[in-house]
Amino acid sequence: MPSDGERRGLLTIAGVLVLGMGVRALDALRPPPQASPVELRALDAQIARVDSARRGLRSAGKQIVRGGSGPQSPPRSRAPNTAVPSSLVDLDVAGVDEIERLPWVGPVLAQRIVANRDRCGAFGSLEALQRVYGIGARVAARLEPYVTFSGAPRPHSAAPGPDCQRAAERPITARPGRS
Repeated sequence: MPSDGERRGLLTIAGVLVLGMGVRALDALRPPPQASPVELRALDAQIARVDSARRGLRSAGKQIVRGGSGPQSPPRSRAPNTAVPSSLVDLDVAGVDEIERLPWVGPVLAQRIVANRDRCGAFGSLEALQRVYGIGARVAARLEPYVTFSGAPRPHSAAPGPDCQRAAERPITARPGRS
């Protein structure tokens, strides 16, 4: 038979457990707190800095170590880049790194934009940007608030080829090796 002190101790422990469960139940019923727009922008900026540091480590030939389990590269994310650049990006002169910071633009698309600009000349408009494979009307509309075009002239020696037309205007041809 437990003594009075033991009973009081057990009742105290049971009371604390019941109160703890009650508090947890109330927390579960409350809606989660919403972040303010300022907090969301700060979080996006922090994520962009971390991603930039990771790219810098990878380009320097170093591996990122996670959890002490040995060298690993960070997992690839298929989520769109949603970091907002601090100023407008001039797609007629910007480099790959600067273009890659745009939302919905990854490293492959940034390379395509620069390669197309170098081959066909300055874009000058969102409509001309759509000649890049992977940029259609929807992506161009999403990029509109973040980009500008200076219309820097292309060198006189550069003659636009058939691949400098918008994708919608190009004739449909079969790919080599496919029927």
